[in-house]
Amino acid sequence: MFAITSTILFANLLILQQTFAQEQCGGTLTAKEGVFQTPHYPHEYDSNTHCEWLIEVGADQVVQLTFAEFDLDDNYERDNCPTDRVLVYDGDSSSSPALTGRLCGQETPPVMTSTGRHMKISFKAGEDSFGGNGFKATYKSLPAEDHQRCILNSCGADITDTSCMIQSPGYPSGYAANLNCTWTIRAPQGVGNVVFTFTEADFKRKVDGRCSLNNVTLYDGSNIKAPVLHEPSCHTEDNRLKTTVIRSTGPVLIINMRTSAASDIKHGFNGNFVI
Repeated sequence: MFAITSTILFANLLILQQTFAQEQCGGTLTAKEGVFQTPHYPHEYDSNTHCEWLIEVGADQVVQLTFAEFDLDDNYERDNCPTDRVLVYDGDSSSSPALTGRLCGQETPPVMTSTGRHMKISFKAGEDSFGGNGFKATYKSLPAEDHQRCILNSCGADITDTSCMIQSPGYPSGYAANLNCTWTIRAPQGVGNVVFTFTEADFKRKVDGRCSLNNVTLYDGSNIKAPVLHEPSCHTEDNRLKTTVIRSTGPVLIINMRTSAASDIKHGFNGNFVI
């Protein structure tokens, strides 16, 4: 009788501990798999809230993150997320490369996988937030050798992968002169949208500050005559480039990079896409 009672009490204690951990605003998660969520989920989160979770798995493992539910105030600007947002980093700090731009609204983000054993998730609700139910996310560790990150650094490509990192040739050591590189990203079977985010853009500007000679431009279609999704940019800070989610309206997105007649030691660009 005592043994049964002790077992029940221990089980109830574990449930209470798990509930408390899920209610916490951030923390370090070291289990092989787990669940975390915004405070008060599935009820509305408070305004002026900032939570950060660090996921750390074993050596030779990577982190796969899945958002089961997602509802953040977007203030009618889903691509900019001016009040509330989630950011996911491929590493253990906010200075690590971003796996995505700012996330908000009600659209469930894609599954994301780190390149190493750490992943950081940052949630922020502004003072002017109208609130939302927040999010519930699950994560698990996976063998690194089974999830090698796709990295493309040639001068253009026709891409049918569902996720990849794209880098300008020579990144981050500099870029050559007279480049005209075009990457065409196509969703498999012609179904879905392409979501692209910049980790860095660093090109030499003209004296007047314009980006007309060295730049990267995104097009919403299968060629450079398609509508421009994002105007020519030459630095990560241009028009909040680093935190903007650039989403095609159809199954094809074009990235075009051009450089002038002079090479440069500027980095070029680096970014990620998912379908």
